[in-house]
Amino acid sequence: PTAGIAGDMLAAALLDAGADTPEFHEQLARIEMPCESWQASVEETVRRGIRAKQFQVTVNGD
Repeated sequence: PTAGIAGDMLAAALLDAGADTPEFHEQLARIEMPCESWQASVEETVRRGIRAKQFQVTVNGD
């Protein structure tokens, strides 16, 4: 593939467009992950004068 969108960018864009953040986190919690624990965060950011949301997933353990 030569073009597309990364999952974190898509998630941030959907949340920034008005997706229900608590519902989004509830649905993420239903996903079985092959690690000890993980945490998702959404933060406001400004890059070169443009406001946006940044979505990150932090994985702990294997």
